[in-house]
Formats: sequence, structure tokens, C-alpha cells
Amino acid sequence: MDAVRRAGAWRLFLGFLIALAAVPRIFAEEKPSALKTAAAAAERVVIAIPEHKASKDGKVDVPPGSRFAIEVQSELRGTGNKSVLIVNGGDEKLHPRYVNGKPYVFLLKRNSEGRGWLNLGSAEIPIKNGKVQWLVDGKVAEEMPLAEFEEFAAAGIEAIAEKFPRRDTLTGNWLLIRSDKGVDAYMWLIELTAKEGSVATAKLLASNKVITASRLVSADVMGNDVHLVFKINDTTFEFRGTFSEGIIRGTAAGHGMVAAVRMEPTDLTAMREKYDSGQPDPHHQEFLQAVSLENPTGALSRFTRRHPLSPLSLSAFQVLVSHAANDARPRDQVEQLAAEYRALAAKWGPRMELQALVDLGGALSTKDYLPDLALEYLTAAHDLFADDTPSEMKKTVEIERGRRLIAAGREAEGVAVLALVRSENPFDPLVLYSLARQAEKDKRTDEALALYGELQVLPLLEQSLIEAHKAAGQKLAIDQHPRRLAARLWIEKHGSTNGLPEWLDGLYAERIRALASPKRPPRTADEGNRTVLCELFTGTASQPSVAAEVAVTALSAAYDASDVVILRYHLHDPAPNPLATEETQERYKMYAGPAAPSIILSGRSLFEPGGNLAQAPAVYRRLVEATDALLKEKTDLKVEVSARLNQGQISITAKGLGLPTFPPSIRLEVVIAEDRIVMPAKNGIRIHEMVVRAMVAGIAGVAPDKGELAFAADVEISKLKKYLARQMADKEASAEAPFEDKPLDLAALHVVAFLQNSETGEIYQVAQAAVAGLAPNAAESKSPATKSGDSKPAGGKSAPGQK
Repeated sequence: MDAVRRAGAWRLFLGFLIALAAVPRIFAEEKPSALKTAAAAAERVVIAIPEHKASKDGKVDVPPGSRFAIEVQSELRGTGNKSVLIVNGGDEKLHPRYVNGKPYVFLLKRNSEGRGWLNLGSAEIPIKNGKVQWLVDGKVAEEMPLAEFEEFAAAGIEAIAEKFPRRDTLTGNWLLIRSDKGVDAYMWLIELTAKEGSVATAKLLASNKVITASRLVSADVMGNDVHLVFKINDTTFEFRGTFSEGIIRGTAAGHGMVAAVRMEPTDLTAMREKYDSGQPDPHHQEFLQAVSLENPTGALSRFTRRHPLSPLSLSAFQVLVSHAANDARPRDQVEQLAAEYRALAAKWGPRMELQALVDLGGALSTKDYLPDLALEYLTAAHDLFADDTPSEMKKTVEIERGRRLIAAGREAEGVAVLALVRSENPFDPLVLYSLARQAEKDKRTDEALALYGELQVLPLLEQSLIEAHKAAGQKLAIDQHPRRLAARLWIEKHGSTNGLPEWLDGLYAERIRALASPKRPPRTADEGNRTVLCELFTGTASQPSVAAEVAVTALSAAYDASDVVILRYHLHDPAPNPLATEETQERYKMYAGPAAPSIILSGRSLFEPGGNLAQAPAVYRRLVEATDALLKEKTDLKVEVSARLNQGQISITAKGLGLPTFPPSIRLEVVIAEDRIVMPAKNGIRIHEMVVRAMVAGIAGVAPDKGELAFAADVEISKLKKYLARQMADKEASAEAPFEDKPLDLAALHVVAFLQNSETGEIYQVAQAAVAGLAPNAAESKSPATKSGDSKPAGGKSAPGQK
């Protein structure tokens, strides 16, 4: 017992010594900063360079009470001229001494007459190695990072009174102004009229000339809340704002983020001509100067305090948040910054406060810094989701929230969140990788292997994953790349890599069709009878073509061949392409396409389909919507087509039906397409379906002969292969670069025939037929309610391989 008591007493004594040793450190930490105390007493704080022409050897040793010039580089507090004459402080023995051309902090105060500036302190305040130094007897007594000092100096800055027009009531005319990157777009002139109670009406008086095709669709003005919905052509612009302090502040949502929008009172009854173009924000130049600094933290902090109501302060906070995460600023500083950002954002409404939380949580999470705080902000953002929250914003939040939950040991919750995101966004690399890592950790090997496999084989996903980590400052080690992890798991399961390439090919084919909705049943007799032709213009090196490629593949999987026919025309865009020919290039010129990719539905260019794999679902949804609308249409025009292999040549017949006499403007186009080409392309597309290999009726198609549209020709396979080989060789020679792959199998082919208006480009009807005797299980295919049969040749220009 004595031994136990002695041991306990000894531990108590050691604890006392440790506590005693900590006392000086505690008191040292609580000692007030002399630098902060001195700076707090200054009216004006600047970073400036001494410029004393009478100095010797560059040294500025001006007696107390004498003047010398400084050139202000940065205003930390207060305002004044850039070139300033100041009166030096101190006494004969101890006063500030400087070196010309070097930066110093100057703490200034007005003289007794309130006109000149006095230099406070008895020693200079140099800036060295990114730190502000406080000197005592010529030695450094205290140092503070420059960014921290700038923020401290800015804390006392008072806001500049903004000269916004204001009104005491909602009744009257208002200009609706959207702010974006320092440019104010004056969009509409609106009249609000108060009615009985708290309700008001809204009327659109005028638009700027850029959006004259716009209209006010709905208006809901209740109390101080204003909700306006406009249509600009087919685009919806929705504004939500609140009347406060004489103006209406709010937001418009779209494209994954929200934008600051305000309504200012005006006496105008018509839009001024100057509003037809954007007007610069009055503080834009000051913002640009601040954000362009190597370390913009202090300058941007000052900007937000000087102009708290400027939309550019929201942009300033976004930059400040990014720097706080990148620089791993102390937690208390991050929390203070977050509080200030959220308070400002709240003035612009709930959607802007949500944007602030997204910025805060996203910046911390992607940098893997203060993960618990990141999760707190992301959860708060999730709780603010509403029906009008942009889907991209929801996706961003949920990806990071899921990853943070897993990292916090709440694996089941995190996996559930990410699985839901994946169901709506099947090709997001961060989601797939996070789910794969957790599946591997949980010993769900098959699931992990499939997810790693998707990242490896689906177009550019692995590259996107690596780049995302790099952008976040977290380089992904080579042994953590999905292809390495997939190979390791495959070997652990099977003992070698045998069978892995074939398994990956199968996985690609399966997942590339993952977007497809359930197979649509063929249409009934009382439904539309128009078959849709989907023409995709693409390139093997075109990364923006990936979304269109995958969406079109899903389209072919979702619809019956009697409803939708697919053709891919390959282009030498942006680089030489072994699947492109002179004919496919000419076909593209006919549509005057700007660049790959382009999707033409039955001769109509409907929307811009460019994007990466993650954007494929959105392209597919729009494609389905447009296709379904076309499938409802009825036409009397029909196409018959047949194709049969006989002794090495394809005998093709095609005919247009439905009019007693076809006008000269309607042409019969006939195309040979290869069903399936397996060739890993530079943009990650591995399998290419329905690739146009020859336009056997020529680029312009067959014109009517005595009012009839018919075509017949024999195409020799060997000559067609020689033609394609020559096309590749010519391009290799002109580009001075050989193709790695030269696909010339032509093992399975279809012939596609369609009726197209040569003046408008509209395609009225289309049909396809597998080349019988060449492709396994080949069978003729035709447009609805038609029978294929022989037809008389219509003549026309000879095409590749044609006899």
C-alpha cells in the first residue's frame, strides 16, 4: 500500500511539474501583440516603398519631424493618395530608418490640423519572407504572416456608402440586373403595382435588345418577396428576391450555380440604349487589382468590408475560401471567414446562402482539410435543398458529403448517399472510385472489381479521376490507378491476368448502354409511322464527342430498328481519323456543321451535344425527348431497300414510294455502314457501331427520274476495301503520321436508304437492310408498312466499289 501511495504521490508531483512548466508558455500566448496594438491605433495602414531622393546609398534616415515620400503599394486601412509625404516619428536616438525601394508597413495618423500624415512608432516595420516584423532595439521581437496582418488591419474598415437608388415601396418601375464576373446585365424593365393587402402585380415593360424574344411567364409578389419567371426563347430564367433597404436583392439559378440578381428602382419608362450591352460594375477595377495579387487574401478581405453589398464581394469570398483551404488556415480563421461569407450571402436569399455552404464545404473537402467542418457545411447545404436547387449543385454536395461520411467512419450512410448519386449520374469518376475503395475495404471483391473496371475502360474516366485529384493537390499514386487495382484484384481472384481483356470488353459493352431506358416496344398501327434517322458526326480523337457517342449508343439500345436508325459519320476532327473518308467529310459540309460532335435527327440539328461521359445522361434525355416527338409524326412516304452478297459483291436495290411523282428536291440517299468496329480510340470509345463506309448513291443522292426514285448497284467488297485503304494511306501521307489501327474487316454490313429534301435537309423516311449472306442471321429491314423488292436503277454518280 505504501508503494502504491508513493507511486501516486510521484505521479501527482510529476503532474505539478508539467503544469508549472506550461505556465510561462500559457502566459506567453496570452501576452498582447505589440504589433496589433500599434496597428489598432493607426488611422491609416499601408504597405509602401520609401522614395527619398536625397538618400545616400539608398538609405532613408530622416530625422524625426522631417518629411519624406512614400509610394503606396497596398491600402490595408483608410484611404488617401498613392504618393504621400509623411512626417517621420520617433526621437533623435530611436526613429524609423528605411532603405529605398523596399516594402514596409507604415502606421499613419493625421496631424493635429487633420491635413498631413504622421508616421507612428520609433522603428521601421519591414516585410521579409512574407512576414511583418516588429522591431525592438533593432531586433525582431515579433513576426506575423503578411496575410494575417492584412486581415487584422482590414477588420476595422468601415463600409463605403453605396449610391444605389432606393425606394420605400414596391410600387413603381424597376430594372432587373444580373451580375456576372464584374459585368451588370440590365435585362428587363418591370412595373410593380401594389394591390390590396400584401399582394402586388408585375408587368414587363421592356427588354434589352439582346433578349427581345423574352416574355414574363409568371409573377408572384407577396409581402416583400418577389418571384418572377421569364422565358428567353426556350430557356427559363427564374428570379427570387426580397425587398429590403430600398432595393430587391435575390438570385437566379441555373447551370449548377446561382447568380446574384438585383432590382433597382427607376423612373425610366423604356430601356436605354446603353443597356443593350453589359455595364461594368463600379468596383470591378478595384476587385481585379485585389484578386490579381500573388497573395490576394488581405486585399480581398478589405474589399468585402469596403463594399459589403457589391455582388463582387460574393466572388471575393469564393476566392478567400479557396485560399483558406489551400493554405490550411487555422480553424478559427476559417470559421470566422465562413460566418462572414454566410452573413453576406444571406442578404441575397436562401439560394445564395446555399451557394456559400457549397463553396465552403467543397473547398475544405476536396483539399481534405478540416474534414469535420467540411461535413458540417455540406450537411447544412443538403438541408437547404429545395425543388429549384440546380441538379449539378445537389450532385456536387452529395458527392463530397458521401465521401466525408465514409472518411468519418459512417460508411453505411456514405455509401447510401453515393449510391443514390450514381443512380442519377452513372459515370462520375469520383463516385465510382469512392464506392470501389469502400467495396474493396469491405471485401466485396466482385463489386470493387466491376467499379475499378468501369473506371479503366469507360471513355476518359480514369484520366478524369487522375486530373480531379491533381486539381485538388492530391496526386493519385500510380499503384492506386483503377487499372492497377483492377488487375490486382483480378489476379487475386483468378491467379493471372488471363481473361481480363475479354472481361473488360464485355464490361464496356454492358455499361456503355447503361443509360438506355427499358426497350421501347415497336409502335402500333395507329401510332406514327415515321422512322427517325439519327446521324452522328464524330471523331476518334474528339473528347467532346464522348457524351454524344454514349447517348447515341443508348438510343440504339432503347428503340427498335424499325423506329430509329443510327449512322455514324467519322471526321478528321480534331485529328486524322482512320474511320473518316472524303465522303463523310463532304456529308458534314452539307449540314454546315461547326465541329464534331453534331447530332442530326431526321435532317434537323436540335442542340449542342458536346461533353464528357458524365454529361452523357443529359444528352441522352434530350435526344429521347426529340426522338419521341418525331416518332409521333405520320407520313405517306416509304422506302424499300434490299442488299445481298453474291460472289464477293453486294447487290443493292432501293426505292422511294408514296408520291405519284417525286419533285426534284427529294433525293434518295444510299449508304453502306459497318455494324461494329472494335478499335480503342484516343477519346476512349472502344466500339464503333453503324459506321458509314461508303455513300453508294453519291453525296447528293439520286434525283428523280421521270418522277420516280429508284437505285440499283453492285458494290464489290474488295474494291470497297481498296478504296478505304487508299483513303487511310492518303491521310497518313498528308498528316505525316501513321494510324495505329486500320480497320478493314467489313465483316457485318447494313445498307441504309433514306429520302431527303436537298433544299431544307429534312429526312422524310428511312429504312435499313442487313447484307444477306455476309452478316450472321442477317435479315431484311424496311420502313413500316412496306415490302422490299427489286427496282429499276436510277443512275447517278458511281460510288466506291460500285460496278
